[in-house]
Amino acid sequence: MIVKHKDQWTQSFTVDKDGFYGHLYCLDKNNFDSKALLVLGGGGMPYKFTMSEAAASYSEEINGVTALSPSSRVNMGIGPGISWVKASSWTFKGDELPYAYAKVPGWRAVLKSIRARELTFRFAYEEAYRNAGDESMIPIEKINGPVLVCGALEDSLWPSAQACDEIIDRLEKHPFKHPHKKLVYRYALHILLPFDTGYNKYFRVGRKYPGECRQTITDLRREIMDWLHM
Repeated sequence: MIVKHKDQWTQSFTVDKDGFYGHLYCLDKNNFDSKALLVLGGGGMPYKFTMSEAAASYSEEINGVTALSPSSRVNMGIGPGISWVKASSWTFKGDELPYAYAKVPGWRAVLKSIRARELTFRFAYEEAYRNAGDESMIPIEKINGPVLVCGALEDSLWPSAQACDEIIDRLEKHPFKHPHKKLVYRYALHILLPFDTGYNKYFRVGRKYPGECRQTITDLRREIMDWLHM
């Protein structure tokens, strides 16, 4: 997770065993302004994209979230190799958060990825979400600040565009007083970041529409910067 405090960015957001959101280490500890803390969810492992929403929902210290390829639910845990475990991906003060789960053997993901010629776990999460109750939904309305969610229609790892719809719908059904916005891109990978990651070749949409995906990166970077400076 990337943390912004005032005008400085640092990758120093940790999760400790004594709490869900851990401790916040700022670049300027002697001049900490708790009203100026924002998190941007992103990273190599897909669950880092959901960490920003979940952490902010349980922490009043976080005053803004930009979630890239988000999930609207707490997901099942990832096991070794390509596998999932019957456990929550997140805990709060040692207790599991309610999560969406489906019993999906890893070989199905491998077979589907080979056939699709791209890494795809989407079916596993769609199956888990169909079986899940409302308790697995991330209480996004508890976030203490503006929320920007950005998803990809062609997301092959999980349905992030649908998650964006569900997140904004949830915010609008609750008395959420902060600005919120949804961006959904047609030409984008699951690894939706405001810079070139070099991952286009691993995903079908990136191979088929490389120019359009590069334009998405440019548009996303502009949108995020405008949002952060609003």
